[in-house]
Amino acid sequence: MMVVPLRISWQMDHHVVATCAVVVEQVRLLMKSIDYLHEHVRSALVAKATNDSAAHYLFFANVPTFMYRDSYRRTPRVRLLPALGYACIFMTCFITVVAIMLRSGLRPFCLGADVPLLKATGLRGASLFLASYWITTVRMAPACLVLFVGTPMVLCSWNLMVTELTRFPADGIIQAWWNVSSFGAFLGNWNLIVKAWLSKYAFKPMLRRGYSVTASKLATILLSAIGHEFVLVGTLGFVIPYVAFLYVFGTGE
Repeated sequence: MMVVPLRISWQMDHHVVATCAVVVEQVRLLMKSIDYLHEHVRSALVAKATNDSAAHYLFFANVPTFMYRDSYRRTPRVRLLPALGYACIFMTCFITVVAIMLRSGLRPFCLGADVPLLKATGLRGASLFLASYWITTVRMAPACLVLFVGTPMVLCSWNLMVTELTRFPADGIIQAWWNVSSFGAFLGNWNLIVKAWLSKYAFKPMLRRGYSVTASKLATILLSAIGHEFVLVGTLGFVIPYVAFLYVFGTGE
């Protein structure tokens, strides 16, 4: 399910933007499907009626939430002007991120191009690895900064645009991540939709099974890091473990 569409996209040599769309949609639909099935199975076990209309399913499939409910609170009306404003912000941020994060711009920094030069200095073993890792990290810092700032802006503007068009309330899906006081708070709050899903299917189940809060939190952070890394690997075609490292070691909450 997760491999076939991505493999086809790679074989057809799709543009990085198209490949990113395939990967993100795979992950999004998988997470929605898990909660959809979970809620329906739980309702069936207690003989509870569910809203199985096609219109409700399509609404759930398109609104910015991974939590399935038989009914959702709706805002009074569609607001086109705010939606248009969010659409403009989305396109501006999206074009900027794509222009900087293209595959051709990142690949030279991930293949050890500095290793021959570093070997000429006499470095070997762990010293060579650490030097190469440090140089690569420094050279990728501008692109990573764009990734960490641009991606939340793209996601938030898109979600807000969809909420305005579908009359879905924005409560609980947007938080002022741009005004946090620590990097850990940023990582923990920039994507509340995924955070709620991870809390339901990773953090809380581990607590119920007797694991400590620290162990449950670390496992949830690790799962989140793997998911984000999958999106990057699927999009770019090569591994950039810096995002996973930042999620595992940079989240202090």
